[in-house]
Amino acid sequence: MALAYWHNFQFFDVELVEGPKKVPVMRDLEILCWTSGRSQLVFGDHEGVVRIFDRGFQCQHFKAYSGMVTHLYQVKTMKVLITVGVDSEDPNPKVKAWSLDRENEQPALLRTLKLFTTTYPAPPAQRLMLNLNPQIDLDYTLREVSGDKKVKQSTFTSPITCIDATEDLQCLALGLTSGDIILCKGHLLREPEKLKQIPLKRVYGKGSPVTQLFFKPENSRAKGAFVLHVLFKDGENMWRINPKGESCEAAPDVPGCAQGCACLSNDGRLIVAQEDTLHFFGGTELEECQQAGLKTPAPNSKTKKVGWFRNYMYTVATMDKIDRDQLTVYDLTNKLKATLSNQCFFPNVVCVLHEWNSIYVLHQVVEPGTNNVNQRLYQLEEKDTQTKLDLLFKKSMFQVAIDLAKAQQFDRSAVTEIYKKFGDYLYNRTDYSRAVQQFIETIGTLEPSYVIRKFLDAQQIHNLTRYLEELHTRRNANDKPLANEDHTTLLLNCYTKLKDEKKLDEFIQEDRDYNPETAIKVLRQAGYFRHALHLAKKFKAHTWFLSIQVEDLQEYDEALSYLHSLDFEEAENQLREYGKVIVGKKPMRATTLLMEICTGWKKQPYGLAGAMPTPAQEYSTGEKPKASPDQFLPCFVDMPHYLMMFLEIVKNDLDHKEGEDGSAMVYNTLLELYLTRNLKQSTAADLTEGEDELDDDYEERKEKALALLRDNKGLYDREHALVLVQTHNFREGILFLYESLELYQDILQYYMEIGDKDEVIKTCERFGKQDPNMWVQVLLWFVGLHEKEEKEDVTLETQKVLKHIDAENLLPPLVVVDILGRSKETKLDTIKDYVVKRLERDMLAIDQDQKEIRELQALTQKYREEIRSQQSEAQIFQFSRCMSCGGGLELPAVHFMCKHSYHQNCLAEPDKCPQCSATFSRILDVNKNLEDTVENHEMFFRQLNQPGRDGFSVVAEYFGRNIFNGEYPPPPDGANVGL
Repeated sequence: MALAYWHNFQFFDVELVEGPKKVPVMRDLEILCWTSGRSQLVFGDHEGVVRIFDRGFQCQHFKAYSGMVTHLYQVKTMKVLITVGVDSEDPNPKVKAWSLDRENEQPALLRTLKLFTTTYPAPPAQRLMLNLNPQIDLDYTLREVSGDKKVKQSTFTSPITCIDATEDLQCLALGLTSGDIILCKGHLLREPEKLKQIPLKRVYGKGSPVTQLFFKPENSRAKGAFVLHVLFKDGENMWRINPKGESCEAAPDVPGCAQGCACLSNDGRLIVAQEDTLHFFGGTELEECQQAGLKTPAPNSKTKKVGWFRNYMYTVATMDKIDRDQLTVYDLTNKLKATLSNQCFFPNVVCVLHEWNSIYVLHQVVEPGTNNVNQRLYQLEEKDTQTKLDLLFKKSMFQVAIDLAKAQQFDRSAVTEIYKKFGDYLYNRTDYSRAVQQFIETIGTLEPSYVIRKFLDAQQIHNLTRYLEELHTRRNANDKPLANEDHTTLLLNCYTKLKDEKKLDEFIQEDRDYNPETAIKVLRQAGYFRHALHLAKKFKAHTWFLSIQVEDLQEYDEALSYLHSLDFEEAENQLREYGKVIVGKKPMRATTLLMEICTGWKKQPYGLAGAMPTPAQEYSTGEKPKASPDQFLPCFVDMPHYLMMFLEIVKNDLDHKEGEDGSAMVYNTLLELYLTRNLKQSTAADLTEGEDELDDDYEERKEKALALLRDNKGLYDREHALVLVQTHNFREGILFLYESLELYQDILQYYMEIGDKDEVIKTCERFGKQDPNMWVQVLLWFVGLHEKEEKEDVTLETQKVLKHIDAENLLPPLVVVDILGRSKETKLDTIKDYVVKRLERDMLAIDQDQKEIRELQALTQKYREEIRSQQSEAQIFQFSRCMSCGGGLELPAVHFMCKHSYHQNCLAEPDKCPQCSATFSRILDVNKNLEDTVENHEMFFRQLNQPGRDGFSVVAEYFGRNIFNGEYPPPPDGANVGL
């Protein structure tokens, strides 16, 4: 490929460097050698003077040699300048190292090396050109140097052709006219006694002057290992230098070059320029690169200089047809020329230097009509990156702009903007395939909707699919997928519209970042149920999996097997959601599964169906999770037999597990099923092959219902159960629940309603103690039977009731007579025995009460007399012994009115008799309590209204408590105190 056909861009601005008064810098400078680095340009001349220019082109000079300066080298990592020159007293060249650290002061000489001795004489010298006008033959031209002194051109000769050094100054190499090399090994400034000068003979090729030298660190871990490229006009030798020694290798593929026609790139590639071709060699292995063999910029030109500046390569070529040299700057990465073809023509280029991010070109101009030569220095300053990008945009060189932005380490957003412009440009040119590729590069920065809107047309569905596929593979800085639900929906819609099942298969098989729920939803809507099912299973979207199986594919067996493979919590949730539908289609298997989750869940591998447990099944003692059966009862709507089967298994499990509280709803529902006479049978459509209708025996179910009521007390809701048994007229259950709820009146009422007199009497006999009023109620009922048209003879039953009323004293006789008298059919013979017995017992009670009254009156009179005697008469105490210690009674002694005497020192309390004080205190407490009770009127009325309590006896009791707090005189003798 020819460099001449690369695109030209004006990435550099060319400007003449001028000093004060607009005088060109270095106009009259005579130059033999030059170098640059460390923010300075350095030049040497034939008088041994070294001139140093700073960025403001202020010149500092010093005398380095008494003769001429032939070569210069500026170390890039330190302010050390290496010079090669000749002193007038010694014709052999010397190497000197100068320190440039001290500003505004003359450089200090650090080291001087003599290169040639009598044992190693200098080779024949070659003539140096005094760079005043190389285009003019100066063999016979003289130039004033100082005063009237004339210097001939042939005076300037040197055996040294080139120089190079490592940046750490461990090695210094000088090329000779003989083709040999002088290698100075060891630090040039430190430990001079260890510095060795090693002559290296040319190994491969004929003896010809060395034209270029380049040191390059070797790609190895050995410290101090370098590769030295030695170029000749007819080839190259490559030396490997390390602390252990030196070795030479041939480089047969590297052509030779003239002086100044080779350089090293910033990545270590060797660039060799011949007259019409540029060769590139990479690494220490000298492997030829892809750019090898590039043609020179223009036909009929010869390259005479090549160099490297930052990321650019520049060449100076002599044009055959015009008396000018052309400087061309190349961007090899982006394959473009950074200078215009008509921009950089300079006559007689002397040297090209680069410093301060600019390229400096020094060339000579012959004044018209004279032989006077003036020098001019031009600066090529690189434009800023944004200006370069604008130039590229104008020429639609977007890919080059992208590469340039990446090379300049632009941020992601800036590079994305270029990709966006490139994509828009291609889109407007209807190059949609390439456009979408550029938009793909914007993923993560550019909003996807911008691109999607461009490709929503049906004809662009392939490109839209391509973009969305790539979007689903990208993640953001937080490692979250960039594609959202809408993007996934759109991509899958593209696949379905294209009917590209292969892409769908890849999508669901690959591990991509997308919302699985969205993908499943789209595939399901498009009718790709198997693909949606695969995704649901892959991402454990159990709800979607079962929804597709049940609602779309109607594969109920598969759904049941899948449910059995789930963990307990998930299986519980899904059965609650889809249990009703599955039970309606596969009642036996579904019921079996529900039984298992409520009695002890054990997941099974997908595809295996569980076996239905039976009521007699032995339940393991291992801890297994169980679900509440209440939540699954709605699943058995219109399937009562399977519901009953399910509840029986659950009930049996609860019965076998001690300490577990069952659900009242389980027992209530099961009881209702037992009591329902006509359970709805499963229709033929509900039964699958191999399933038959279940047998039904109502009498057997009633026995189970009664057993449930008796054996599971407290586990069911008794009030609810009572409603059920009453609704279904289940006599045994009604009576059992009445008794368990202590509704004895309801039991009695039940028998009364059915007219069972014997059971009425038995009920009163069983529960009469708990509720005595039952006898009264029965008595009223028997009396009511007489009033009916069907007059029944209940004399015997009535007598039994009267007997119990009399025995328990439930009603006063007058009330009993009043009740029986309400019926005209009541015979005297019915109540004769009751009345006689009652009168006899009352008379006997009256006699006993009168006798007790007389005794109490006599006792009261006695106590009154004793009190009066103690209050009004002298008391005689005749006890001779102490009632406490039993000793003889001696003074001081204490005598109490109760006739007890004590030694004074035997009493704990002198005013209380030890024997009578306890009884006296108890009497006082009783009196106090009676007084407090008298003031408690609320208690009085509560006792008065208490059912079954005789009001007269309550009033009499309160009278006995001395309610009026008065003293009553004894009745006169002979007064009738009886009733």
